[in-house]
Amino acid sequence: MKNGDGTPDDEDAFPNNPDEDTDTDGDGTGDNSDAFPDDPTEDSDRDSDGVGDNADLYPDDPNRTGLEIVPVTTLPGYLLGVLSGLFGLLGLRARSRRRR
Repeated sequence: MKNGDGTPDDEDAFPNNPDEDTDTDGDGTGDNSDAFPDDPTEDSDRDSDGVGDNADLYPDDPNRTGLEIVPVTTLPGYLLGVLSGLFGLLGLRARSRRRR
């Protein structure tokens, strides 16, 4: 209890931090500071939209997450845009095949 939080050091995940003693998901962020204490892939949500910053394509915009529902009529164009963006991120170019 060297940090004075009342939790014995051998049971304290953060023996040097009096504000934390538990890390339920094992991500290195104490439960008191972790926006998602049961999700080891997330610990913050800067825009407070309920989607963790790692999964949120727009972590500073509470009105967009990247998980929005896309109308079926625009789905083909949307998917083409997503794939084009992915190829661009990977440095790939789509090659057209010519029929002979």
